[in-house]
Amino acid sequence: MNVNANRRVYRKDSIKIIRLLDEYTELRNRCDPASTVINADKSTCLYNVIFQDKFEGTALNTMLWKVEHKIPTYSEPNSPFNSYENREDTRFIKDNKLHLKPNAVAEAEVRGTLNLRDGCTGTKETECFYEQRSSFLLPPVKSAKIVSKTSFKYGKVEIRAQLPRGDWIFPIIQLESAQKDIANPSKIWIAYSRGNTKLIMSDPNDIDVRKFSDNDIGGRLLLSGPVAEVEEPERSRRLVHKYANQPFFDDYHIYGLLWTKNEMRFYIDSEEYGSVDLKSLTENFDRECVLSLGVGVGGLFDFPEGVSSNKKPWKNEDRHAIKRFFEGKPTWLQTWDDEKSCLIVDYVQVTAV
Repeated sequence: MNVNANRRVYRKDSIKIIRLLDEYTELRNRCDPASTVINADKSTCLYNVIFQDKFEGTALNTMLWKVEHKIPTYSEPNSPFNSYENREDTRFIKDNKLHLKPNAVAEAEVRGTLNLRDGCTGTKETECFYEQRSSFLLPPVKSAKIVSKTSFKYGKVEIRAQLPRGDWIFPIIQLESAQKDIANPSKIWIAYSRGNTKLIMSDPNDIDVRKFSDNDIGGRLLLSGPVAEVEEPERSRRLVHKYANQPFFDDYHIYGLLWTKNEMRFYIDSEEYGSVDLKSLTENFDRECVLSLGVGVGGLFDFPEGVSSNKKPWKNEDRHAIKRFFEGKPTWLQTWDDEKSCLIVDYVQVTAV
């Protein structure tokens, strides 16, 4: 038997071990600096888990998350047809999974006023209070959105989730700039897939992502990547995409992003399906971001004109768009299916790189 001790090799027919000494104890406490920074440029160690939530228990951990409570319809460029409200019927935890749920409202609730001033997370008056005028209705859907209280730049993000099903619904699984005062707040889609089972485009040039199967931009298409522009086709130019045989909302998947200084790499269930070279971008994607999860509905740029599924009830440039969407409720609501129209999140984890 050969034994290595104190850099010498000893040969013995037998040996009795009294105790083991670990010469490498100090290595367990060693910190290899990561390129990741958190919470206003604080450094961290390579492979540290800097943010995690397994949604255990019965209530959302508000030490980790800010719950949005505002009206984006008349203040954000995309003008989604929903409010984000801090209510137990729009966000709840069930079976250790976070549910973010869109709820269509009744006729009476699109008239009058919507006052979210108490606890409003918006910065503009129209985000906190809105009075219906003529066809400018109150949001026809109440939904939910949460934002991480931890900000970071660079990292490995993993989210196990089931995307929402239903016409004109889209998931919000993205990174948003932690700076709210910048002129053009960009975002990074980690996983975006429309809730329509099938959505055929009459003019595929409306969206600048190539090789769409049968011009279908419905639930079988997954989009990810940096988003710097509001309108199509510019918005989709740098996105990567993946087609599946079945809609992504049919099952849980692990959606991943590896974000480094020079590139973003996107994954589903550990399979890489696209990357973006950040060195070639003129826009700044070198800022700390927060993680945002939610559900949006409708809007002016997420659903191109001329798509066929159940017929799109509004036109994006129509000043009566929200009214037309609400008038189509008997049709689109039939495709919504209670919890299956939720964004359901099993866990979230961000690791330093």
